[in-house]
Amino acid sequence: MPTLPQALGFARAGGTPRPSGTTAHNGADAARNPPLRDRLHAAWLGRAVGCLLGKPVEKLPLPALRALARAAGNWPLSTWFTERGVPPELLAAHPWNRRSAGTSLAENIDGMPEDDDLNYPLLNLLLLQRYGRGFTTADVARLWLDELPAGRTFTAERVAYRNLLDGVEPR
Repeated sequence: MPTLPQALGFARAGGTPRPSGTTAHNGADAARNPPLRDRLHAAWLGRAVGCLLGKPVEKLPLPALRALARAAGNWPLSTWFTERGVPPELLAAHPWNRRSAGTSLAENIDGMPEDDDLNYPLLNLLLLQRYGRGFTTADVARLWLDELPAGRTFTAERVAYRNLLDGVEPR
């Protein structure tokens, strides 16, 4: 597992921005274009690194996040969050995200756990593969019902999913 600085350094080294006036590329273009493929890989890695870094402190206010990081000697952030060195009373006052701490603290990271913030970009790629650029809201609804487990939706997406399950047709 790369350290946070290594992972972020790789993501930042992903290439230069596309020149203005050029268009986006499709997947086949990326396969034939190593610099574009490297930039796409770096962008995806950067997104995954950010998701993993934030998982244990998701929903905590910034002062709590800072206090946890400072207690571990990690403020400003330079590596993954850890329980090491954090006093029990601080953990009691600002507990880690209970659903993700077991897979997203420095002492237990073993790859990238599933994350709703990564699921939707993957669903969007699948949407484009299945329906092309002319997809409709009905296509999105069908894809969600076919591919997205209801228990993996949160906030507004959960309400939309519930509406689909209740038979509310998208417009």
